[in-house]
Amino acid sequence: MRIEYLADYPEHIPKLASWFYEQWSWFLPPENSAETIATKFLTHLNRDALPSALIALDGIELLGTASLRISDMDILTELSPWLGGVYVAKDHRQKGIARQLVSAVEQKALELGYRSLYLFTYDQAPMYSKLGWDVLRQLEYHGHPVVVMHKSLSVT
Repeated sequence: MRIEYLADYPEHIPKLASWFYEQWSWFLPPENSAETIATKFLTHLNRDALPSALIALDGIELLGTASLRISDMDILTELSPWLGGVYVAKDHRQKGIARQLVSAVEQKALELGYRSLYLFTYDQAPMYSKLGWDVLRQLEYHGHPVVVMHKSLSVT
């Protein structure tokens, strides 16, 4: 498995958009579709600017993705940058892929001069805690309980 920039493999955008829509359509506003998500992914085709998306590949098979974004919530806009859109294909979960994607985004943030990151999650706070993330607060976001987390980054 290797981690690459989505910018180098934009042909995977339709699949990513489909995955995101399937996973999070219950949370998205009704005007969102796989097509609107794909359009948003087009803004993530950066290597040294935000937003930037990374993908996990095994050969040509797409395994997952994670992004580094300026913001990931329309509240808490004073917090930046954010780890967002962490997704691993269902057949490839529980293999450490999310951990590697998160680590790659953390490293990219460090390369860009950031010393901390934020994220929010509905149901993966235990996984992120194991990866060194701390709970910042719990709140309701778009009618759903979420956990907002923070991680201080250090050069290793």
